[in-house]
Amino acid sequence: MKIAIFEPHPSYGGGSERVVLDVSRHLAGRGYEFFLLHDGTGTMLPVYDGFLKGRRQMELRAFGWRTLGQSVLRAWRVARCWRGWGADLVFSSDINYLRFLALAGRLARLPVVLHLGIANPLPYRSQHFALRFFAAGIAPSAHTTEAWRIAGWPEDRLHVVPNGVDTTRFRPADNRGDLRRQLGLPEDRPIIVYVGRLVQEKGIRTLLDAFARLRLTRRHVLLVLVGSHNHDSAGPWPDEARRCGLPEDAVCFKGRQANPEDYLAAADLAVVPSEWNESFGLVVIEAMACGTPPIVSDVGILPELVGPDRPRLIFPASHAERLAERIGWWMENTAARIAIGKILPAEAARRHVLASMGAGYERVFLMALSPHGANPRQPKHQQLK
Repeated sequence: MKIAIFEPHPSYGGGSERVVLDVSRHLAGRGYEFFLLHDGTGTMLPVYDGFLKGRRQMELRAFGWRTLGQSVLRAWRVARCWRGWGADLVFSSDINYLRFLALAGRLARLPVVLHLGIANPLPYRSQHFALRFFAAGIAPSAHTTEAWRIAGWPEDRLHVVPNGVDTTRFRPADNRGDLRRQLGLPEDRPIIVYVGRLVQEKGIRTLLDAFARLRLTRRHVLLVLVGSHNHDSAGPWPDEARRCGLPEDAVCFKGRQANPEDYLAAADLAVVPSEWNESFGLVVIEAMACGTPPIVSDVGILPELVGPDRPRLIFPASHAERLAERIGWWMENTAARIAIGKILPAEAARRHVLASMGAGYERVFLMALSPHGANPRQPKHQQLK
């Protein structure tokens, strides 16, 4: 099977981009051929180039009614690219290009499968109409699948495939001191890490506020943020850190990195302070796989990922004071932090197997290529493993 990946900005940042990369690399190892169409350069490109059969860079823009002619022309060029590769199927995770992908898929006469990493952000009537033209949608959790069903995605083309983690990459450090030196991080300071997009709904302001409170009694702790506000900057957050009274040597903005696993493995704690309904939270299980305890907010599926029997790893979303208390407790109780860090990698590997995720996506791809698309006998919302 030849699969065309549509990823306008192939960079480490959000979990959806990492899911597409991990699934594609896994299936490439099983003999599938992959091609990548992208716009900007990104930190994932060196990894993609390790298994791609080809890639092409061209200007890509989301569908717009005010620029309808240009949207149709771009969709036609994309369709020609896919057909030139001899692609059998298109795979993407970029929800913002949903209408464009539906149009390009129709022009190319190819099935398009979308990873549904978040709920529908654009509830336009035309977006609702476009949903019927996708061969399949794959969500990492049942409640995200339900959100898309309510949004209008055909129920018999919705599937649940839980995210998996690549434990060959995300694993405990052999020597944390050596790893910190390689990353340019201090060896003698406790480090808290955040990995993800630097946007308001991810709870960045709450994190900075909590860290400022923590620094009142623990001035030696360092906060490292790996990710960006958009595709190349930290946005307003360095200024926000200063407004919180945090000096430059207290907070380190690293931007997007091709090796988020190293920052997770080098840290003492990870924080996932999201304030919106997370569909999965891939960074949670990635931190667990690295042996780094993740402190998460109580929204979406996050508490389920760390385990409801671990209340000290969960705090009320948007509550900076409680988050500061949670971080402080784990910093003070070193033995407990080390003990749970030894348990988490095996737990992540057991519950979130990359091969199972790959097999689930492979099954949906094959169904999308069948003469009738989705299997009419498959139970609705069946979880694929």
